[in-house]
Amino acid sequence: MTTRSDLITALATGRARDLIGLAENGWLDFKSAPYALASGRNKFELCKDVAALANAQGGLLVLGVEAEKEATQAIEIATKLRPFPKNRANLDAYTDTLNDNLWPRVTVEFRWFEAPDDISGPDHFFLVIDVEPVPEADRYVIARRVLSEDDKLVDGFAVPQRAGDRTTSLPSLEVYRLMNDGLRSRILLPVPPLERGPGTDRADAMVDELEQVLDWNDKPALFWQSIPQNPPSIADPSMLCRGSDQIGPWLRISPFVLTELTLEYFRLADNVVMTKVPGQWRHRVVARRFRTEEKTLTLAPGIDLANTFRSDAQPASSSSWNKSWAAVGDPERDAYEALSRIYALFGVDVATNHLVNGDRVPITGFTE
Repeated sequence: MTTRSDLITALATGRARDLIGLAENGWLDFKSAPYALASGRNKFELCKDVAALANAQGGLLVLGVEAEKEATQAIEIATKLRPFPKNRANLDAYTDTLNDNLWPRVTVEFRWFEAPDDISGPDHFFLVIDVEPVPEADRYVIARRVLSEDDKLVDGFAVPQRAGDRTTSLPSLEVYRLMNDGLRSRILLPVPPLERGPGTDRADAMVDELEQVLDWNDKPALFWQSIPQNPPSIADPSMLCRGSDQIGPWLRISPFVLTELTLEYFRLADNVVMTKVPGQWRHRVVARRFRTEEKTLTLAPGIDLANTFRSDAQPASSSSWNKSWAAVGDPERDAYEALSRIYALFGVDVATNHLVNGDRVPITGFTE
């Protein structure tokens, strides 16, 4: 049994016993039990194992097969079959954990294979997590959180890799070398402006078409977009300035509404749309007609309008604004990236927004 398809065929045709004696290798990793994600350690193990295979040439995690290192072998060999009921593996939780903690996102497929009754009784299964390799342009996948001394996930990063049948982390000196190489490449090679990246012309056309359909050609409007595939979400003054009064030509944006709309957009874009289309995405914010002879939008520091003076509000410095960035894939982080660019249009520090915490917009700010 030398290929992935051989292993899948053996499980699919009820020949699970053929796996006994099979050695782990660069594309194959056995696990005796499903990942129990109640602990930070198991969450990290799942992320580490998936990232390591993605950083190689892809591979299979086979859950329900115990492997041991024999005295005469330097590698681990499958020794026992331990299939389990499906309710012991929460695949939605697996997906959420991987999406929350790996960057860039990794494409995985979950496959259940029923175990023969004479192995474990009815309704027991093997689970295979089929991991796609990360495209060379996106190498390496990193774990964005690491394990603390008290077995909790904390901010940090690791670069898991597969070395034969073992999963290790890329040494710090190697990480430094890769970062240095990347920096030199950025300095030496001309890089096109991100604002005019692939798909931007199509995105512009979609904005133009929406404005025509909604008859917004003479109204201030803010668009959130994700390129290449996701249509924009939009907000006109009736949404952005909810709860604010217009004084003369000055129309004040509500920071609370702006933050809420921005976070809700990226919760949809990052958690739903981007998971359906693997690869590198770009997000952008487009403001149109924020400063005209008839009307100028303003933005003030803080969140609570009752506690800010009208004179604190800063006018938009330009009529149009178009800023984009490589999608992070984390809604709270991408919401921050969007807001920092929108606030820059008014010359206001995004840190004055009380719903911003560091480089995130935590959803707890709206739920607590």
